[in-house]
Amino acid sequence: MASSKVVAEYAKSSRSSCKKCAKKIDAKVLRLGLVSRDSRGFDMTKWHHLDCFPMNSESIPSAEEIKGFSSLKGSDKETIKNLLDTTDQSSEKVHQRDEAEEDELEERNPKKTKYSRPNEGAELDIAFSISDIKDKYKDATLLPKWKAFQTIIFLDRDDNLHDSGKIAAFDFDGCLANTSVKRVGPDAWSLMYPSIPEKLQGLYSDGYKLVIFTNESNIERWKNKRQVAVDSKIGRLNSFIKLVKVPIQVFIACGFDKSDGQSEDPFRKPKPGMWHIMEQHFNSGISIDMDQSFYVGDAAGREKDHSDADIKFAQHGLKPTKMARRTYTTELGCIACDDLSVLGAGKEGWLVGNPNLLTALDTHSLALANRSLVLVLEWSNEVYTATCRVKIRPDLSPIKAEYISAIEWLVFDDIRVLALGTSCGYLLIYSLGGVLIHKQIVNPGRVLKLRVRGTKRDLTQDSSSEEVCVVMPGVIARFDGSDIQSMLQRWFQERHAQFWDQRPKNRDPEDTGNSFGRLPYQLWNVSKYGSCADVAITGIMPPPLMEIHASSQRYYCAVTIGDDAVISAFRLSEDRSRSLVGTILSKVVPATFSTIASFSKMIWRNEQKSPKKQEAKPQPFARASPLTCLKDHPRKGEKLTLSPSGTLAAITDSLGRILLLDTQALVVVRLWKGYREASCLFMEMLVNRDTAASSSTYYEHVKSDYCLCLAIHAPRKGIVEVWQMRTGPRLLTVPCSKGSKILQPTYRFGSPLDSQSSYVPLEVFLLNGDSAQLSVLNRAHN
Repeated sequence: MASSKVVAEYAKSSRSSCKKCAKKIDAKVLRLGLVSRDSRGFDMTKWHHLDCFPMNSESIPSAEEIKGFSSLKGSDKETIKNLLDTTDQSSEKVHQRDEAEEDELEERNPKKTKYSRPNEGAELDIAFSISDIKDKYKDATLLPKWKAFQTIIFLDRDDNLHDSGKIAAFDFDGCLANTSVKRVGPDAWSLMYPSIPEKLQGLYSDGYKLVIFTNESNIERWKNKRQVAVDSKIGRLNSFIKLVKVPIQVFIACGFDKSDGQSEDPFRKPKPGMWHIMEQHFNSGISIDMDQSFYVGDAAGREKDHSDADIKFAQHGLKPTKMARRTYTTELGCIACDDLSVLGAGKEGWLVGNPNLLTALDTHSLALANRSLVLVLEWSNEVYTATCRVKIRPDLSPIKAEYISAIEWLVFDDIRVLALGTSCGYLLIYSLGGVLIHKQIVNPGRVLKLRVRGTKRDLTQDSSSEEVCVVMPGVIARFDGSDIQSMLQRWFQERHAQFWDQRPKNRDPEDTGNSFGRLPYQLWNVSKYGSCADVAITGIMPPPLMEIHASSQRYYCAVTIGDDAVISAFRLSEDRSRSLVGTILSKVVPATFSTIASFSKMIWRNEQKSPKKQEAKPQPFARASPLTCLKDHPRKGEKLTLSPSGTLAAITDSLGRILLLDTQALVVVRLWKGYREASCLFMEMLVNRDTAASSSTYYEHVKSDYCLCLAIHAPRKGIVEVWQMRTGPRLLTVPCSKGSKILQPTYRFGSPLDSQSSYVPLEVFLLNGDSAQLSVLNRAHN
């Protein structure tokens, strides 16, 4: 059966790049892929040129074991076979040379012994005897199957534990499990990564013996509470082994190091005493293959590491050394496909270099648009390339040079559509089949952005609100989410009925995209302090003190940024209450005009065709009362990002600063400098969160577990920083390539209130345009 670890194929396009030399792999050129699994358990393929593929590091028994080898050309098959033969010969020569050098070194220096030599026990002065094994550690009673020898506690052999020459050794705290010195108890831990059980099960299936080496000096230090320390440590390890469902041998070093003023314990890492005991007395005399064995730990002496004990422990002869890498992102998939070439894909920086290229992200879907075309791509964790679901070419006015200027997803439970804004002020809504559902003029002018957001009624919010806002220069329009949802439900119901009823329904051919009437909306002019680059409705606010009809109206707070005023705020009124004269004029006059028109048609009936239906005009502006503004020439506001609740706003300006605005108090509460051309998105993370969850029950995080953070993408620095809100520290610094962009899925309308078992945190995604890789910032930080 062909192995799926190594794949051979001819490149379908020239968008992939070699993982070793970083050069482009041309189309139709033979490439080799190395399939590995990310931290979420999904397969990812890393492609290489044939000459760049690491043959030495991969165990390939024969060329026929390579997946896709049978479909290659005869000449390419011979090339791979010759390359494998050459690699095997060179590896054998290197191995023989290394053995000769080791023998020569040992002859020159007989006092120096290799770590895996049996005489190291004498050097460490460790004499192991079965009679010295106890059921208690000093005055603390051990749980069943646990024994003590001098200053170590070890787990007795499990029936399914098989000794092997291949050892996969791990540290426990901070490597396999997330623990804290501030919390005590057998349940005070959580998995470091959700993919750990599957990884360990895979190693066990591959013939590795799994071993845990961990330090726990509290067992020796807590003389009055030693039983508590023992039960806490052993309880966590028992729960972990039960969760991963594989047998593991465990050694706990309880002694002190030099820093505690005591004599240094020979079993405590970085001393190799635990390894020596395991190798000489707990492996059935099987010699360990040091080239195939490895150790994984987290203490490597790096910045913010608590020590360098793990890397020194591994350097005693165990190789290759592996330290637990701090991975802040998880690869999800690839958006590469042939259709992307029409948007400029393939050129360096194509994703961020074109200001007319728009993006909108949804679950497993990405919409990209230029001035006249929209591509909807679907990507998968298991497939290296994406598929183009639909191409949308809106009917734009060539006379007015109309183009697509904004794009966003609208998601209502089981309904998913795409909303477009144009340079002439139109709102277009398309189905995923590329069918125009609705077309409506909002206001003459270019649509800058489509904002989709909602707030739920909770302890901090008195009322709920779901809306779609159309942002234009100096103007903002608000559509209620329920009105759009009702229109979409009627449209899909009619489409479903037409599917079963083959008779075409009589329709006005000039009524394209407006079959269900105009969507009601409110429109406000917010250009009192100058032109606006961006506007956002932050939420519902109380009425003014002197408002008479406060109970019949709803007011919104809007924050604007622009060239003249960096920040300004307005109170927006729905203008629901009208005067008696206004009511008469709005109700009676249209009815009177309709009656007169009908009467005139009866008198002056003729055979002339009815004139073309006039285009609906935009509605007048509602009242917008200014609240405050900040003018600081020459600073100009550039981008505005709202937090999920709308209480915070991150604003970037032309001087490379980022302002954190409290939208309720209208006060800047934080400032960052040196971030030119930056982009910001709010996200939620688990920050130093120790889950008190038992390993026997699956614990799901609730909203209160998460902390609000701000992700700042600084393209000039090539990094993404994550800061804890409001005044917390910087948590992460994630490097990213030049052609990258941060994205966030749109708000989902009608989603249930945040339950205790189904809360989905706000995440930030990183799209690398040059490699077409999509990844997500990990939601946990410790």
